[in-house]
Amino acid sequence: MSELPLNTKIGRYCSIGPGVKPLGFRHPLHAVSMSSAAFNPRREFVHSYLRDFEGTFSASATFAPVSTPQPQFRPLSIGHDVWIGAYVSLPGGVTIGNGAVIASNTVVTKDVPSYAILGGNPGKIIKFRFEDKIQADLEAIQWWNYELSDLHAIGMNDPAAFCAAFPSRRVHLREYKPRSVDIWAECQQLMRSSAWP
Repeated sequence: MSELPLNTKIGRYCSIGPGVKPLGFRHPLHAVSMSSAAFNPRREFVHSYLRDFEGTFSASATFAPVSTPQPQFRPLSIGHDVWIGAYVSLPGGVTIGNGAVIASNTVVTKDVPSYAILGGNPGKIIKFRFEDKIQADLEAIQWWNYELSDLHAIGMNDPAAFCAAFPSRRVHLREYKPRSVDIWAECQQLMRSSAWP
């Protein structure tokens, strides 16, 4: 199982392996100190140090983190139909394009183009999944916006044939419209029902 930050955007049909590790925030490189001791007085060790220092040396000693540069929390964006292998490291602020593949144990350091296969430490493009025309056609078609059963009727094994057939079949395809769910209402209904243990 992998844990991604709450502000991560993930497209449809993605496969994410176990142990994918989001890298933390970007430390303020332009400040005097990059340490969280300089910008976060709530960190356990900083709080303990300040408490001990203030108690021993001066009751008036203060710490003003508002005047220090703050870390940058940058969202992670994962496109549609992306496959991220096990134990990949992902920094905040990167965008992974549609159809990209990231090999297991890769350390991603920058944006990944659509349909690229990336691997290594640091991650480098090994190759692209398809030739340029097929990549461009798939990006234009945006097949992920349609119902899966309709797409299977076109046939998804041959990307070139799929791209060629898609324009004439589009009029018969249903758009994918996910159902909106009120989680709180569903939980209340479950608690009221006899299914609740």
